[in-house]
Amino acid sequence: MTIKSGSMVASGFNVGDNITVRACDTNTLHEGDKIAFYVYENDYKNFDINHCQRVEDNVIAPNAYTLSFNTFFGLHSKEIIEAAKNGATPVFHHIRAIYEDANGTRWFKTYGTSNGSDDVWFISENMVIGLYDNSTAGLVFSSIIKAVNSQFGFLVLLVPVVLLGLIIVFEAYKNLQRAKLELDCVEQKRKITDPICVKNDIGFGMDTKTKYKILAQANESEHNEYISLLWKKGAIPKNIKKYYMRRDVILGYNRKLCELNRTCEEMFKRGEKPTKIAKFYTVEKQKLMNEQRDMAKKLRAMRNEEQKREYELADNKKDVKVDNTKKELDLAEKSTKDKNNNEASVNKNERSLKKIVVSKKTKVSKSKNAKNQKNK
Repeated sequence: MTIKSGSMVASGFNVGDNITVRACDTNTLHEGDKIAFYVYENDYKNFDINHCQRVEDNVIAPNAYTLSFNTFFGLHSKEIIEAAKNGATPVFHHIRAIYEDANGTRWFKTYGTSNGSDDVWFISENMVIGLYDNSTAGLVFSSIIKAVNSQFGFLVLLVPVVLLGLIIVFEAYKNLQRAKLELDCVEQKRKITDPICVKNDIGFGMDTKTKYKILAQANESEHNEYISLLWKKGAIPKNIKKYYMRRDVILGYNRKLCELNRTCEEMFKRGEKPTKIAKFYTVEKQKLMNEQRDMAKKLRAMRNEEQKREYELADNKKDVKVDNTKKELDLAEKSTKDKNNNEASVNKNERSLKKIVVSKKTKVSKSKNAKNQKNK
């Protein structure tokens, strides 16, 4: 909100200053609070202070930012909308006193600190726009608004906005140009090998179906070049042969169908009966459809063979894996047996050594006993 008069200069608000007001619950406003409101004569002309009771300031709740659902989402009252439409003046003043009528509606007596007296009007709670926000966020927002309103600040904010807009427009133009080039390539108005198409990487961005359609339109000598422009390295599909056959089927069918149409036109020019032309056309087209059906069967058979080959390779891999696992188990079992045999032989050698040592000790003790008896 912009201050439009000097009535609040004594409070530090000059003409042209930008301030921030926040929506609030009018039941929580205090005397002395700074509020923004509309001065609308139809709102206060029937107000009678004799039928109102003054609200004591200590009764008011301390939280001045408790919002109702409508206030929180910026849904103004019907009275504020009507006042704004009828040119009511927005004012920013202090609250002098608060009154409440028999219906529970609150009324505010206001004043400007630079004025010599209170305002002549009473403001109903329906005309209150919001409470002055002197928090850091509110002051920052006011500073931003003030900077935007200045010529330099406007230019500072305008430059990045303009640059961002130009970038968006440029990207949209590039995407539109790329889509137009793709359409021209599909409709054979351009070739994907044209410099402008290569520069914009037209082939890489196409979907797979469109890529095969473009490839089917190419000559035999251009296949490798087209493939390099349609698929990046490492992304070339393995079943291109199948699509070559499909290309031959589609092109051959279209070519023969065009020849059939020309033949029927010539028959019509020669004065042939329409029934004969229709019968000829039906028979020949049925032949073409049968040929296409046979080719579709071949393509299906190729796909089945590929799947069968894949299954066989998968089975072979499984068999190889099983054989390797079996070999590993056999090796582990053999190593375990060898280890057990080695341990058994070591134990046997230890037992034999113990027997030898015991026998030697026995012989020595016997010889000692014999000597002792002889000496006696």
